[in-house]
Amino acid sequence: MQLNDDEDIFEAMESLKADPLVEHVQPNFVYTMNTIPNDPLYGQLWGLENTGQNIDQRTEYLDLVDSSNTSRIANSDMDMSLAWNATTDCSAAPVAVIDTGINYNHVDLAANMWSSATYPKGGKDFVNGDNDPMDDNGHGTHVAGTIGAVGNNGAGAVGVCWKAKIMAAKALDASGSGYTSNVITAITWATDEGAKVINLSLSTGAYDSLLNQALDYARSENVIVVVAAGNSAANNDGTTATYPCNYSLNNIVCVAALNQNYSLASYSNYGYLSVDLGAPGTNIVSTWPALQRRYSEPTSTTSLPGWTTTSGSPGWVSGSRTFSIGNGQTATLPMILSFFNWNLYNYYPSNSNHTIYKTFDLGGMDTASLTIEGFIETQTSLDKFSISYSAAGNPLNYGSTLLQSFSGLKDGAYTYNLSGCRTSTCSLSLNFNSDSLYNYTGVGLYKFLVQGHKADNATSNIFRGTSMATPHVSGLAALVYAFNPNFSYLDVINALYKGSRSVPALNGKTTTGRAANGPSALSHIETPKNVRVRKIN
Repeated sequence: MQLNDDEDIFEAMESLKADPLVEHVQPNFVYTMNTIPNDPLYGQLWGLENTGQNIDQRTEYLDLVDSSNTSRIANSDMDMSLAWNATTDCSAAPVAVIDTGINYNHVDLAANMWSSATYPKGGKDFVNGDNDPMDDNGHGTHVAGTIGAVGNNGAGAVGVCWKAKIMAAKALDASGSGYTSNVITAITWATDEGAKVINLSLSTGAYDSLLNQALDYARSENVIVVVAAGNSAANNDGTTATYPCNYSLNNIVCVAALNQNYSLASYSNYGYLSVDLGAPGTNIVSTWPALQRRYSEPTSTTSLPGWTTTSGSPGWVSGSRTFSIGNGQTATLPMILSFFNWNLYNYYPSNSNHTIYKTFDLGGMDTASLTIEGFIETQTSLDKFSISYSAAGNPLNYGSTLLQSFSGLKDGAYTYNLSGCRTSTCSLSLNFNSDSLYNYTGVGLYKFLVQGHKADNATSNIFRGTSMATPHVSGLAALVYAFNPNFSYLDVINALYKGSRSVPALNGKTTTGRAANGPSALSHIETPKNVRVRKIN
């Protein structure tokens, strides 16, 4: 039996099944090899094809790797090699990435960037007010690569879409944050420029009526907006909602993160009423705008490996403390502590004077920085905590340059430019000094992050988060949209939901209890009306 081009196979089957002369009806299936790209990092992209592989856990990125679940269950993935038998081309459905910008020169993204006469570099920068949306953070480039890293080009990774039109809307700055005014303007701009899908891998706890209006405007123009559920391990249906996930617009698809055995990731938000689908979000490899050296301290809760004590007793130690992160959740963090029994209620010893240092390789980097975050409290003016650096190594032998000296209450996060320490022997030192008078809490650092960046157009990075789950669904939405350009946004969302895969770990955690799946979503094609079946000899 052969159908006309405008006839639907499923309605034809139902009609034939009703005929008593017909014994059996089924589609004439096509059998093919799975479509596998030649991109060298494809074997690391478990979200597209999970063989139970171990994802490259480079030591400098350990705090970006989810090591809490070591089990890896093969075939827990989006089955994209089967979907690619049908199509790999999303270019008929432009995708706007509203984020930190995109490295539009990256070898795996350049050919898939959207552009126009007004926006030759692929988009617009709403942070700096120009038409150069270059990524100075990395997050946006990573998201873009999951959606549409060029497929089968023998380089780097591959996206859900091998061919795409990715619009860069830079609304977040180098620190990864941005104003609602920039996000709203970016949504309106992307909608007016023809985006069919908008990726919003960002969130806030505040309801914003103007942002809701911008998303509703996108809905009125037939645009799907795929958003991140959030990374607080919280129930979005509870007292603390997460936006844009919790806006009640039917063009929003909110995505939770799954790990490599298709369990809900330990950090992922969830919500039976507010979160729609799950998608791979843990240990995701994708494009990155720069070579990066990244050292996150401390690496141990019992010692400070690699750090050298130069003077003083009692000295700096490593430990762990448990903190509330809201919604009844807690987190236990390793910390660099100024003395052994530090906590928020103990006092440091009198007459302390102790220093430690460690050497980090920042040689050849274009930029370098140090970020610290934690609790700092000393007697004002008399007791001090200081951070210094020495470009030549051991500060006792070569001297050091002071970055900052703290006195009093200085809790929070601080970032320092290490342009004078871009060497292979960059040594950073910590000193704590107290007198015999009043003593206070001291120093407890839960972040000590050293980073070096060198511009590079062919590198990758590993990340985790609902921000990484979201572009998997954005790419699939674009693939469905492009596969059937007559679809409305509701048709595409219906295909995403009905074509998703049942995942027990998402039951009661998402509205569908399911995870995005490539070939199943593509199989939910639009059903024509008033068709007839014609028998041919």
